[in-house]
Amino acid sequence: MKIKQCKKSKPFDFIKNIDPENLAQIFQMEHPQTIALVLLHLEPKKASAILKKLWQELQADVIRRIACSDRVSPIVIKIVETELEKTINSLYNEEFKILGNVDNAVKIFNSMNRSSAKQIMTDLNKDDPGLAEEIKKRKSVFRILTP
Repeated sequence: MKIKQCKKSKPFDFIKNIDPENLAQIFQMEHPQTIALVLLHLEPKKASAILKKLWQELQADVIRRIACSDRVSPIVIKIVETELEKTINSLYNEEFKILGNVDNAVKIFNSMNRSSAKQIMTDLNKDDPGLAEEIKKRKSVFRILTP
């Protein structure tokens, strides 16, 4: 007996076509951990576009949470996804399991413009100098290894 496999969509796939500025406005009212969870499921370029639109105080907190994240239950991901989709649908009336770590934070940093990344690093240096130093080291290595 063969079991048909259904093509499953990725978590938060419904937001891939929403403008980063609109998403940033929605995320301003979300908890930084929730924002980090969502950004981890997006392409780094889109995640960085959203991150740079957030309030400055929130940017470093979100990156710190991305870099320090651990395993997340698929149930938690589904709950956050469902609630975010409800929020977006109610605001716009349209349709619109990942682990975080320093490498994910570096990928997002490498997609940002220099001034935004520099400001976030300044804030991280104040709040978590060890993490800031680790990100700096990995950014250098990542740039050397990527074409």
